[in-house]
Amino acid sequence: MLFCCCSFSAPAGNDDPGFVQGYSDFRNFLFVFENGIPRQLEQQAVRSYKANGSIVGYANSANDLIAYYKGQKFKLGDMTATTYNVTQSFMFYQRDKLLNVFQNGEVTQLTFF
Repeated sequence: MLFCCCSFSAPAGNDDPGFVQGYSDFRNFLFVFENGIPRQLEQQAVRSYKANGSIVGYANSANDLIAYYKGQKFKLGDMTATTYNVTQSFMFYQRDKLLNVFQNGEVTQLTFF
């Protein structure tokens, strides 16, 4: 019997955002697994997190809403009275009556009051 195990990796193009997976350990510290490498994002327990596609959104211990995208953290403001969700290609969040979307490293406000 002959078994052959082959694997290869191809670099993603600049248009491909890549995929990350968020996970927490027994202390509730947040980690991401990106490009085959695990990385710790927070040194303290996070309040919540959601991951999908190329974005990990989370509320840190200081109650800030953070988006992790392409190796960078983006602070999106205070988590008070805020709901959020992450889709395959963007993160949207609502604070009071304002609806915003985080996509490709930029925030766009969708509603104005």
